[in-house]
Amino acid sequence: MGVTWRSGGHIGFDILSAAFIMAVVVLVAWRSAAAAARILPVEALRGGIKSHSFKKEHFPLERTRGSLSMALGLKSMAFNRKMYFMVGIIFAGIAFASAFSIITWWNMGINDDLVLKMTGYEISDIMVYKAPHEDYEELTEKIGAMEGVRKVSLYEMESLSVEGELLSCYVSDDFGKLEMVEVYEGNFPEYDNEIVVTGLLARSWGKKIGDTITVSSNGASAEYVICGLTQTMNNFGRICFMHETGLLRVEPYYEKNSIQVYLEPGLDIDTFIGAMEQSFRVLSPSVSPGNTGADMNSNTDNSTDSGTNAGTNAGTDSGASMDTGTKKQEALAAAKRKAEEKLAALISMYGVDSAQYALMVDGEVVLSGDTNDYEIDRIENNRRLFVSNVDSIADSTRMMAALIITGTVLLVVLVLYMVIKSMLTRRRGEFGIYKALGYTDRQLMEQIAISFLPASVGGTLAGSLAACLSVNRMASLLFEQLGISEMNFVVEPWLILLMAFALVVFAFAVSMVLAGKIRGITVYGLLTEE
Repeated sequence: MGVTWRSGGHIGFDILSAAFIMAVVVLVAWRSAAAAARILPVEALRGGIKSHSFKKEHFPLERTRGSLSMALGLKSMAFNRKMYFMVGIIFAGIAFASAFSIITWWNMGINDDLVLKMTGYEISDIMVYKAPHEDYEELTEKIGAMEGVRKVSLYEMESLSVEGELLSCYVSDDFGKLEMVEVYEGNFPEYDNEIVVTGLLARSWGKKIGDTITVSSNGASAEYVICGLTQTMNNFGRICFMHETGLLRVEPYYEKNSIQVYLEPGLDIDTFIGAMEQSFRVLSPSVSPGNTGADMNSNTDNSTDSGTNAGTNAGTDSGASMDTGTKKQEALAAAKRKAEEKLAALISMYGVDSAQYALMVDGEVVLSGDTNDYEIDRIENNRRLFVSNVDSIADSTRMMAALIITGTVLLVVLVLYMVIKSMLTRRRGEFGIYKALGYTDRQLMEQIAISFLPASVGGTLAGSLAACLSVNRMASLLFEQLGISEMNFVVEPWLILLMAFALVVFAFAVSMVLAGKIRGITVYGLLTEE
């Protein structure tokens, strides 16, 4: 996203983080080890077995349907329900993080509509900037009448002081034509005394829809009524929207300079820009294959090449060749292109609105021009500009989702490894007795893996459901300082269910693999050790 990370010394923060983590570890370990104080000596002599147990028997073998491995696994889960409950909580946290990242990835990494709307920019196909002396309304009418143009609109930015803060104010003559910019509460301005601000600004000012605010520009001030609230990351949410007639109240000399052009679906934008540069006189034409500034000027100049050639041929000596005339015209065309490039740079660099040039040879003006003859200053592929920026956000989101999923996989493996290893150590004698009774290694592995299924399934479903219900609220809080007040992520149920199923299957597979260490437990080994 173009942000450079400069890392420096931060020992104080490192020590504080380490101290907090160690304090949590010590607290959890202390509370867990406190159970040792409740162990009676006689119970220790019996190897942890109490003489009587009055607890309810869960999943009795004679009445539990299914395989014996499943019944024993469920019985083990019920007996050690505190441990499995903690495992379920861990799975809920893992599922929550995974679901949150997948929903974010789906809405910001795959479908970019939401990101485009969050930017706060109106992304048309083409942006046309009129030449300084061209009539805006006449040019808009000409462009709108071109074949392939779906519609044209005004949408440009001015800087205004609103409630003492300098904001970017976006102006339009008809907000109903816009396709990307939206309000989440109220309506866009229709009258000259209405304004739309972001929810972030409204909260900071203590304002709501219907309240009035003061707008100033160049010493002029006026009161406006808030008619709607919007959200955007543009300028960190410090923007507003105003109708063209409303801007004229504080900027009476405001002039429209740009035209948003929307094309019919399926049309190639660069090809259409080339056609526009053939139809209009453009001061700074784009350089694209098959559409150079020379081609544009040769087709749009009032003094066409044929007329120039005719005048040249008429004035040449009868003995002059056609090649000499052609080379002369090519030299004049190159000089004209060079002069126009210099004029375009002059206007852009120094802010002048018109310029003239003349080329003299032997005291005779052979080439002259005036920028007042141009209709358009430049034409830009507006969609390419914004989509390329959005693609960087999408790439960052995909990377974030990949990192979270990778962390999830590692965490699942780590948690199950610690729990299963502890289980095998603690119940080593019990598993040896099962083997002596004839249980196979695979049956005991299935028993261990099945005992984790309820915790993994329940925790995964709970975490996924919590993520679906809270993702928009949490995302709104996350992006609030950037100007987003109400995030509207689309939650795809099939995608979340697929993620939950994959997580449970992966946990079961990992449990089976880790439980494979049970093969190292043998009856002979237990007898010789004792």
